[in-house]
Amino acid sequence: AYLKGQGLQDKKCIGIGSTFNLKVALSGDDVVDSLTLASLWLACTYGGFGARTRRGFGGIRLKVRDGTLPAEWTESEINTPGMEHYRELEYLPVTGVLEKPLEHVETLLHRKKMEPAQPRFDNRVRPLYPVLGEGVTTANLSSWCDRGWNGIATTTGERYRLFRATEDNSGSSTTYSPKVATPERRILRTGKDSEFPLGALGLPIGFKGNETVNLVQGAEELRRASPLWLRFVGDDRTGEWRLFSFVFLNRFKPESALVRHNKKPVRRLTVTDEHVDKSAVDWLRYTSVPVGEAPEPPR
Repeated sequence: AYLKGQGLQDKKCIGIGSTFNLKVALSGDDVVDSLTLASLWLACTYGGFGARTRRGFGGIRLKVRDGTLPAEWTESEINTPGMEHYRELEYLPVTGVLEKPLEHVETLLHRKKMEPAQPRFDNRVRPLYPVLGEGVTTANLSSWCDRGWNGIATTTGERYRLFRATEDNSGSSTTYSPKVATPERRILRTGKDSEFPLGALGLPIGFKGNETVNLVQGAEELRRASPLWLRFVGDDRTGEWRLFSFVFLNRFKPESALVRHNKKPVRRLTVTDEHVDKSAVDWLRYTSVPVGEAPEPPR
């Protein structure tokens, strides 16, 4: 329920193990078809479909049944990999099965007489948008595991809540347990600080009493989806499930955008790229601590 978020706790999910057939009509142009399958492979290997994909929902595993693939792909390569693939990753690579298909990006740009928006895979420059590669992504497979999807999702939800809410809230009249709150809630209440690192995990954020922290640019309210992605991965041989986490380290917000608390008087808050980096490092370190052991405080 915590990972589903507000308003979605009662929504039903398609059950784990459900299967369906997907027919992909290829164009016959290997340049286009190879990149199309690369996109599908990326979505099935790291992403998802539908609501709350960044919080572990909508995961799909692809298994080719029949058909002719472009020259750069074999059936074993296009199929979604098992847990061993995720176990080895410290970032999202552009090598392996993606290396040859990605060469076609420049071919397409040449056809259209276009230049790349910025140097490819240059980790010396913080990218404006999510890209793959070392230095611009970071990843980790959790130490905690479970025998089923529901178990790993429940454990992850509990751990993610405790990661975000690190302050005692035992004096509260609320009924949830444990009674903890985010440090940023205190920041908003006291008004003594403008640093708002919780915003690095996604904006807007809503609080009780219609209080909201928004990302705004001029008169327009923007959404900044979380750079942290959670994905549940299973091992067909053992039945074991673990959490795979990864973070895109692109620029957090446009230069002219502001983070703002809407309570009167309106306050300007600070969320930086450094907050994103620290949240990423802290969460990956947190997922490395087995359940039952006391993790280091994330902040």
